[in-house]
Amino acid sequence: MKLYFAASHSTKDITTILKYTNRLLFTYFDFQNTDSNPYKYGNDLDIFMDSGAFSVWKSGASINIDSYIEFLKRYQIKTAASLDVVGDAQGTLNNWDYMTSKGVITIPTYHVGEPFSFLDYYLKNADYIALGGMVGKSQVILEDFLNKCFSLIKSYFPVKIHGFGCFNFKLLMAYPFYSVDATTWNVGRKYGECNIMDSNFNLVRRSSSRKIVHHSDFKIDRDFVKFTTDGNYRTEVSIKAYCETEKLVTEIWSKRGIVWA
Repeated sequence: MKLYFAASHSTKDITTILKYTNRLLFTYFDFQNTDSNPYKYGNDLDIFMDSGAFSVWKSGASINIDSYIEFLKRYQIKTAASLDVVGDAQGTLNNWDYMTSKGVITIPTYHVGEPFSFLDYYLKNADYIALGGMVGKSQVILEDFLNKCFSLIKSYFPVKIHGFGCFNFKLLMAYPFYSVDATTWNVGRKYGECNIMDSNFNLVRRSSSRKIVHHSDFKIDRDFVKFTTDGNYRTEVSIKAYCETEKLVTEIWSKRGIVWA
């Protein structure tokens, strides 16, 4: 399984992430009015480019689909989501078809609540599909949604599935995602908390007011004073824990017979 770190544009954050992984998720929404090169931190980056449709929906702004296509071609970005339309499954499908017709291979997104006929269409026509609209949903809703999705997906396996915002250990153990992304690695600086892997291999969150749990396989110095006072330190501990979780999930699915090329 691949874990993409949904990156801020903070050089400090990205530099810290790149100490442990080269996988970054950016959104075109943040690039569309700039001359910034997504590969400025290195040509060997494994970039997942999201269109930023959620930001568009939230802000009332817009994205020009042809400009997005030109951007993907200019930087030769191989892993990118098509421009979806929040709340409009047909509009999302139309955009994916249009981008494909322009010679750009992108990842269509099927969202929670959409008719399953759209997922079926993508499964018949794409080899890499994203599942979206899951952030903020309850565990019960997520499990019901994913059970139904993967009951269809299994007939098309080994189609690759990306889970937007689906860095949930229980779900990663239950469903064979090819890739997921996460933003919560940054809770160390934002909220005075830290995500770590505990002695039972569970990813848990610890407040800076409580002593951190030690895990022998998580080889990073855990200085309690730094943990309670240094947000950058907490962020780095979280990043390392997320990378350890990525490795663990990959190993477990490998033992189950799911090995991605």
